[in-house]
Amino acid sequence: MSASFLAGVGLFQIPSGLLSMRIGLKGVILIGTAMSSLATLASAVQSDPLSLIVLRFIIGAGLALMFTPGVSLIASYYPFGKEGFGVGTYDAFSLTGGIFAYIGNTIIASLFNWRIALALNAAGGLVVGLAFLAILPKESIREDFKIHVPKIRNVLLDRWLLTVGLSLLGLEFASALVGNFMVFYLSSGLRENPLVSGVIASLLPISGVGASVIFGKIFDRTRKIKQLILYLGIFTAFGLAVSALNDLTGSVLSTLLVGLFSSGGFIVCVAASRQVGKHETEYEVLGVSWAITLSLLGSFFGPIFFSYAVIFVGYEFAWIFSSLICLVFFAPLVVSWARKYPNPEQVDSNKLG
Repeated sequence: MSASFLAGVGLFQIPSGLLSMRIGLKGVILIGTAMSSLATLASAVQSDPLSLIVLRFIIGAGLALMFTPGVSLIASYYPFGKEGFGVGTYDAFSLTGGIFAYIGNTIIASLFNWRIALALNAAGGLVVGLAFLAILPKESIREDFKIHVPKIRNVLLDRWLLTVGLSLLGLEFASALVGNFMVFYLSSGLRENPLVSGVIASLLPISGVGASVIFGKIFDRTRKIKQLILYLGIFTAFGLAVSALNDLTGSVLSTLLVGLFSSGGFIVCVAASRQVGKHETEYEVLGVSWAITLSLLGSFFGPIFFSYAVIFVGYEFAWIFSSLICLVFFAPLVVSWARKYPNPEQVDSNKLG
């Protein structure tokens, strides 16, 4: 089910970028909100595992249509060089929903049941969608704009976007493992109380809220983006390996570190993926979509890999192996940095370091 959700998020990133060019960012966000909310509501009345897997895929697809156009929309309200703070604040609000998911849903489900929790989540999503529709002004869409396949190909083959996307893959690989497995690991592996497990797992988005805003501002000020992404990747991998201590302290520290540095890295990578200046403005959201596609379409194998690793070598080595895999995805960034070979069409090539 976790892999199905991530596959939905990954497969619909590119369609979200293309659709945004045709009908505008606001329209795509509204469609995504309706999709994810209605699929969540349907999950509340389903018990069949296959149906739940399909609904998880639809929820992921809706999230793809919501999040990536939202990045470009919020960034458009900030001048160039200041958009990192806006993107960070946007992500901080999305992480706040994750905090409720870990703690609030656990409490609601304990008092009532999971069906009630899912139904309330769906209702909240629909209310937010209606508020979004009422508050945001109508956006202007270029009537003469046409989508050209060669330009799409240039975006998808852009060296800088590929490098950033693979780095983002490493960060999301680590975040997905902690987000999907920490509650189960604490409850089943360490025999902790389920509510305690949920509170500890909530540290992932909690630490990410502050990190998103802080590293958004750091991005706006730094001129060494490559180094910043690499350091954040190393610290994220280290945080993943800390879980190998196989005790409560290690789990708490691991969740905090991965939440802090993977969220910070996510903001830096997403903001950096917008800085490819050779493409028309309308193709910017496609660039962001492509970078996130590389991360999520690849990171869906994380839960599957980790499950098999635990079965064959145990939790301790599974966490360590996962941290090493996380680092592998930063190899193209290291090569690019070592060869001093920034993307030649970068808006501000000095910022690449």
